Amino acid sequence: TIHPDHLRALADAGDRDARERLAALLAEQGRVEEAIDLWRPLADAGDRDARQRLAALLASQERP
Repeated sequence: TIHPDHLRALADAGDRDARERLAALLAEQGRVEEAIDLWRPLADAGDRDARQRLAALLASQERP
C-alpha cells in the first residue's frame, strides 16, 4: 500500500492514477471536498471513470 503522502506527491506531479487512488482514499475517509477537488478536473477533462466516481460521490452527498 502506498502512503497517502506519496500518492499526494505523485498526484501533484501529474500522475493521473495516483490522483484517482488518492481521491478514492479521501472519499473513503469522509474527506469529500478533497476527493471532489481531485476528481472534478479529471471528470471535466473527459475521464469516464472519474465522472462516474464523482457523480456517485456527489449523489451520496445529495449534491449537484
